[in-house]
Order: sequence, then C-alpha cells, then structure tokens
Amino acid sequence: MIKNLIFLYLISFLITSSFLTIKIEKLKNEIEQSFRYLSDSIYRYQINTINSKVIYGTKEIENILYLTKVKNDETVKDISENFSNFILDSRRNEIVSGNIWTVANIYPKYMFVEPYRKAYERIHEHTDTDNERSYFDYLVGLENIEVNLEKSNLSIYETMKVYGPYTESDTNEELITIYYPLYVNRKIQSILLLDIKYGFFDEFIINFNKRNFSVIKKEDDINISQMIFDIIAKNNYNDKIHIPVEIEKKYFLVYSIFVFLFFCGWYY
Repeated sequence: MIKNLIFLYLISFLITSSFLTIKIEKLKNEIEQSFRYLSDSIYRYQINTINSKVIYGTKEIENILYLTKVKNDETVKDISENFSNFILDSRRNEIVSGNIWTVANIYPKYMFVEPYRKAYERIHEHTDTDNERSYFDYLVGLENIEVNLEKSNLSIYETMKVYGPYTESDTNEELITIYYPLYVNRKIQSILLLDIKYGFFDEFIINFNKRNFSVIKKEDDINISQMIFDIIAKNNYNDKIHIPVEIEKKYFLVYSIFVFLFFCGWYY
C-alpha cells in the first residue's frame, strides 16, 4: 500500500509540474503579446498623427497644453481625435488597461495630455524661453533620446526609453514611464509618453491565476522596465525574452497534495 501511495504522489507531482509549466508559458506568451499589441497601437497612432491637419494655435483644441507663448501665426497639429482614440485603444489592452496613469504627446512648443493634472502647470519650470528650450528639449536631454536617426543604426522601436519604477511626488503614485519618440523622415517630431502604474504586473498575474487555477508570481529580483523595453524593441519575433515570472514554490506543494488526494479518492 505504501508503494502505491508513493507512486500516486509521484504521479501527482509530475502532473502538477507539467500543468504549471504549461500555464507559466501561457502567461509569458500573454504578457509578450499584450506589449506587442501596445507597440502596434503606438505605430498606428504615429502614422495617423503624421497626416493630422495643421491649424492655428490660437484655436480651441481639446487636451492641449502650450509650453511656450503662442503667437497668432503659430501652427499646431490637431491630433486630438487620434490622441483620444489611442488612449481608448490602450485602455483595452489587457496588461495595462486600467493602470494607465497619464498619456501625453509632447511637441517642442506644446503637448497633448490626458488626464490634465494641476502639477503639469509646473512643466514650465523646464522651459527656457530666452534660449527657446522647452519641456520637450528637457526630456530629450534627460532621457538621452535620439533626435536624428540619419547616423544611427537603431530601429524605430529601439529608440524608446523606459524609466522606473519611481514615485510621482505630487500623488505618491508609483509609476513606470515609457517614452516613445515619433519620427518623420528619421528626425524627431514629438515624444509619446505613457505613465503606467507599477502595480500593473502584479494585477495581471493575479487575474491570470484566477482564470487558470495556477500559482505563479513575479520573480523577486525583477526589472520590469528592462522587460518592457526588450519585448517592444526586439526585431526578431523568435528572439527569447526573459519574462520574470515563476511558480510559487510554497503553493506548488499544496497544489500537488490536492492532486494526490484526488487520485487517492479515485484509486481507493
């Protein structure tokens, strides 16, 4: 009888191991595909903004914040409709969905931002009107963003930057920021910025576990910013990306015991 019990537990252990290995691969695939979909949304948005109509900046435009004083003959790209559609599309993306904190498209003299927060009025602190340097120039220098790809071998995807996690001083929200430069004729036109709540990754794993009856967690030594960059920037679809998730060991044993008890009830 003892031999039979040992045999049943070994079978239970192997079944549990195989089941959770399949689930962890499924989770990794969902994480990667969700970020690839986000990348596709950004690319479609870029194409749409290139062809946006140009209007005089003195006209009323939704979600716009001027970084410098607007002149009567100043023209701006009216991307408000494309901007709103991109935000809706991003919020439908499973991995970031309700965790998008801010979306902004920053041009040298103005920016579109949603939602608008009082703290954004201090963006002008980074503007040097005497030398015609704005918040856009500040970000380019701060994040070392490529302004001209003529002499660069970088792909469009490799020009992005991912920063964080960090805590936003005004709200104490822990965030990760994706800076995605948008280029026309290989020269920078604007910077698309996405602030995402740092807890998005934990939330996605928890929801996955509920749907799949699995016990998976993020690794202890984790660099989510690097993971996001690696997924979006990779050129070859078959390149392996390290997704920092693993089976929760303390629950693995409990899981295998439940399977073992099931087999015991069935066997005896």
